Amino acid sequence: MQKSNRLLTFITVLVFVLLVISPINVKADKFGGYAKTNDTTGYEARVLDGAKLFDSSEINAILEDAYNITEYADMYVVTVADGDNNYGSTQSATDKYCDQIYRQISGANNCIIFCIDMDTRYLLVYTKGSVENDIGSSKADTITDNVYSYASDGDYYQCSIEAIDQIGRVLAGMHIAQPMKVASNMFIAFVVGFVIMYLIALGKSKVRKTSDSEMLKYAAIRFAANNPKDIITGTTKTYCPRSSGSGGGRSGGGGGGHSSGGHRF
Repeated sequence: MQKSNRLLTFITVLVFVLLVISPINVKADKFGGYAKTNDTTGYEARVLDGAKLFDSSEINAILEDAYNITEYADMYVVTVADGDNNYGSTQSATDKYCDQIYRQISGANNCIIFCIDMDTRYLLVYTKGSVENDIGSSKADTITDNVYSYASDGDYYQCSIEAIDQIGRVLAGMHIAQPMKVASNMFIAFVVGFVIMYLIALGKSKVRKTSDSEMLKYAAIRFAANNPKDIITGTTKTYCPRSSGSGGGRSGGGGGGHSSGGHRF
């Protein structure tokens, strides 16, 4: 009995020590989600499950994976309930929703948001800051292309895990599959090839058009002029001033924008 009490005391102390020295702070936040802060970089992982798509164990697993991205940026996984996106029903509406999340909650110099919008039915990867150099609109499109089938099947947990994994691979300079882009390029190549072959076949099947010189050679030509006269019917004056060169151009201003890419599911 005494040994059992000692063992229990030892386990309790060990758990307490691990919690104290852990570099990850886990807390429920005022925004209705859960967050983990990376004390080294200052970035945080956060899950805001507004649509209630995950159970508690899934939230913990997503948060653990999202924490790996905090080496580079804030990493948020956000779900939007049906009817909660007041910006509209398009991909642009989901983009605006994510931008609102960034401004109201994150504000970090680098932030990545993976959003499952049940209102617009769009997946979106939103990036803000220097991480845009790695995950711009094109890469964001590719990531959502690669994971949208999970969302279409209702597996939102696996969809999130796969998206976070691919975001991490891109940030680490690794390759991710681009099947949609390959298929699109093959389709474009097929269409272009078909058009070229059609034009070639059309050119070969045409009857050769008689040239102007051949028509004049065999045509009977006769001109007759009877008492020709020049008649002046009126005169006009046109003023053409000398032009003077001037320089000019257009300039545009830049701002603190962001990048995003998405896919409907």
